[in-house]
Amino acid sequence: MDRAGLHQERAKSLGVCLTRYRFVAPVMIDVYAEGPIDQEEMAWFLSQKCFVSMDGLGTGIGPGESVVLPLVDWESLRMMKGGSGRKPI
Repeated sequence: MDRAGLHQERAKSLGVCLTRYRFVAPVMIDVYAEGPIDQEEMAWFLSQKCFVSMDGLGTGIGPGESVVLPLVDWESLRMMKGGSGRKPI
C-alpha cells in the first residue's frame, strides 16, 4: 500500500471520510551517456535514488486543509520521442 493509501486508511479508522484528488505533472529527467540507456534499468535506478521533496511535508496542511503526498510511478517511465540522445551537448 502506498503512502496515500495508508493515510486514507488512518483517516477511515478515525471516522473521517476523505476524497482523493489526483493531479499529474510531467517531470523531465535529462540523462547524458555515451551509449544506449536501458529504460527498465533507468526506472529502477531512479526509484532507488530519486525522490520528490516538499517544504513542510508532514505538517498535513495543504490547500483547503488537505494532506498533500507527492508520489512518483517510476514503472510508467518512458523515453520521450526524439529523446535518444543523438544530439551532442
